[in-house]
Amino acid sequence: ANDEAEKAVHFAHVVLLMLDVSTAMETGRDAVHNSLTHFERTMADRALQHGRPLIILANKMDLVGEEREEREKVNRFLTHAVPAYDGVTCIPVSAKTGLGMPFLLPAITEAYDKWCKRIQTSHLNEWLHDLKYFQGGGGPTSVMNKLRYATQVKARPPTFAFFLSGGKGNRRRTRNKKAGNRKAPKDLVPNSVEKYLRNEIRSAFGLQGIPVRVMFK
Repeated sequence: ANDEAEKAVHFAHVVLLMLDVSTAMETGRDAVHNSLTHFERTMADRALQHGRPLIILANKMDLVGEEREEREKVNRFLTHAVPAYDGVTCIPVSAKTGLGMPFLLPAITEAYDKWCKRIQTSHLNEWLHDLKYFQGGGGPTSVMNKLRYATQVKARPPTFAFFLSGGKGNRRRTRNKKAGNRKAPKDLVPNSVEKYLRNEIRSAFGLQGIPVRVMFK
């Protein structure tokens, strides 16, 4: 069953993951993300690895009362369920009553359109220029200043290439060195900068909840 589900994720355009929110109310744990089953965590991870948009269906919302404590438990559960996805779409539903069903198809369509989105190179580089300017002295300034040019190399999922300054010079300086001693551009960029750029791209171009990939050259 797991193999079939993973194959379905690989060939899907949008992945829907249904979670049982009644589990969050029963556990009483602070670390509510531990309430996810191994299968649920695996499917969420696979969606991210394959670059697929993910929509969370919070099922059995008809069982959630009006009490503040119950709703806070459910909110924590959904917030921490899949932390690797920033701004993932979450729809409260009930398979029993039909709650939330009218919102499902529009959410799928929106996620698919974002997944297929292409951003003009000129707009992307205007964004990069402004990002470096307004970032000022905070954060990874030295690395950010090396980013000279950006372009979207593909969609589904949106994938962006950033070109670092000094590439040709570095190749000249290392011409007589063994290739194994050279650092690839990816190794020159900390993970924190890569994550920062992904989040800023999502925020600037309306790609919340969409897996964004970046590469460095």
